[in-house]
Amino acid sequence: MPRTSGKDPSPLFPSPGALGPRSSFARCLYIQETLGKESDLDSFILLVVFVLVALSMAEDQRQQQLMCRLRRILLPLPLRPKKKATGSVLRWLGTLLLTINELIISLVAPMLPFGVVFLMLTQGVDVASALLNGLAMSFLLQIDDLVPSIFLSGKVLTKIETYLVGEAVREWAKKDAAGFYGYVNASSFIAAATVVMGFITQVYVLNASRSVTCASLIYLLHYRATIFFGLWCTGALCLATEAGTCAIIGLQQRQLSPSDSSRASVDINEDAPVPSASGVPNWVAPVLRMLVSRIVYLLTAAFTLNVFLFYLVENVYYGKDFFVALTDQIHESFLFDLFGTCAQGTNYPGTSCIPF
Repeated sequence: MPRTSGKDPSPLFPSPGALGPRSSFARCLYIQETLGKESDLDSFILLVVFVLVALSMAEDQRQQQLMCRLRRILLPLPLRPKKKATGSVLRWLGTLLLTINELIISLVAPMLPFGVVFLMLTQGVDVASALLNGLAMSFLLQIDDLVPSIFLSGKVLTKIETYLVGEAVREWAKKDAAGFYGYVNASSFIAAATVVMGFITQVYVLNASRSVTCASLIYLLHYRATIFFGLWCTGALCLATEAGTCAIIGLQQRQLSPSDSSRASVDINEDAPVPSASGVPNWVAPVLRMLVSRIVYLLTAAFTLNVFLFYLVENVYYGKDFFVALTDQIHESFLFDLFGTCAQGTNYPGTSCIPF
């Protein structure tokens, strides 16, 4: 039997005994022992660390979305180069590489709860371990901000920043509820939604880790923390927040008229959303485009992360040939559990989905 700490169980996380016998091989015993040593102070500091990590996620995603919106305005990516000239092709390739880079960088923030909870379970949940591991994971989100200062001079960075700020001001002046103006107005609400989901994700996964086997822990962290909560739940909440804010802004713009006051004549733009001839507001089409593009991104991100985990588990850990294992039908759930609802990894006989 594992040693018990003799301390009262934390009110935040239920005691191992409440979830069943600690000696059961249906659960990971070292997790039971790690969480069983948690004190009230550890629980409080753990909550603080979870909030700080969620704030780091929200700030990183805010910066990424802001730069992504500006990139789409300045360097839109067509399906193919507009001209066959060398300059046009190189510009298209550069924009494509920049878009791929945006996708890769955007995958870091959803993986943060995975890393934080994994370090807590393996390194301990005491105060020192929680603080150091939480700060270490948050630092990973700051690396991309340090790279430009290494390779570019301060003068070049100042020119880039001035140019981007100028473009942002011009886009803001358009008062486009479905565009950059609408996103900036919704960004604070989106950040708040990201913080809430990041905190809930970490608390849920840490509690859920009590009821899984050691072999299933990696799948629980990946499919539930990263895919289900980090990508889909956070993405859906942020999309609903942005769409709702843009719709409210569009409604306010339509309710005003240039004859109301001098202020209205400044605020209202000729391109402000108005009802179309069919009676459907013009903001519906941008919202639908936003919805489709977001779903495509989430599916692509989920599949990319599944392939990455598949490579780590099958090739790096087990030493199997990556392409041979890729064609094995037994790994179908591993790759195509794009919503994180099953979270069983490889569908060997006898394995089953991890319940919520």
